[in-house]
Amino acid sequence: MIDRALKQLLKGIYARTRYNMNWLPNTPLDIGDIGLFQDNVFEKRRALALEESGLVESKCTELAIDFTSGAEIGVVTKASADAPGLAVVADGSVRITFGSQGGVMVKIRGNKIKSVVDFSKLKGQLLHLKRHHQFDRADTIVTEVIVAEVTSVLLASEKDAGIVLAAKSGMPLDDLWRPEAAACVSVRNAKGMACQIVSERNLVPLYKCHGLRRRFWSNEEDVLRVTRSSDGLPEEEGDLDLFEVEPV
Repeated sequence: MIDRALKQLLKGIYARTRYNMNWLPNTPLDIGDIGLFQDNVFEKRRALALEESGLVESKCTELAIDFTSGAEIGVVTKASADAPGLAVVADGSVRITFGSQGGVMVKIRGNKIKSVVDFSKLKGQLLHLKRHHQFDRADTIVTEVIVAEVTSVLLASEKDAGIVLAAKSGMPLDDLWRPEAAACVSVRNAKGMACQIVSERNLVPLYKCHGLRRRFWSNEEDVLRVTRSSDGLPEEEGDLDLFEVEPV
């Protein structure tokens, strides 16, 4: 059940953002990392220093990402007496409950993006590695990462799981996941949780990666198209293209 929930989470995040999710996001991951993408999870083997090659740019974004598994998640606070009906943390706690095993809540805020800007040069470097048996057919390389100022990931391992967060009294619920509130939020207690990352700073929850594969000729026999590259590469290399990896 958890495996199915993780698969749904990874595919749901990709469908919404066009990024793969780093599960778990506290696992170190950086642009230029080379490894295998198996079962929708990236496993690092080695790294290529892309930033030193001038192929990477960084920029900040206000992108906010929210993902939940649906209506089976409940968030309960005690309404403040001077703000009835509003989601305000009055007693310093927020209770989040999950009505089913595999329930998921993800909150990502305050992001910096590092990305490859010259894929032609990247392809050349990967072909060079391939000639020296340092980039295999199954290998992929991380080409973009989102470094989040604050990341929260909650995953229930059983039905009726729940977690209680301690928060600043009087804080609006919408502010709970903001970067400036991270120091005021902590886990008070939890039950039946497979993962409870709450307001962790500077994690890498999202990334993109690419691999090399042959071009295909679209006919009824699905025959490989073999052409000599204009840059003088051998035929088998000139027929390789970069492709973006996505969850399946």
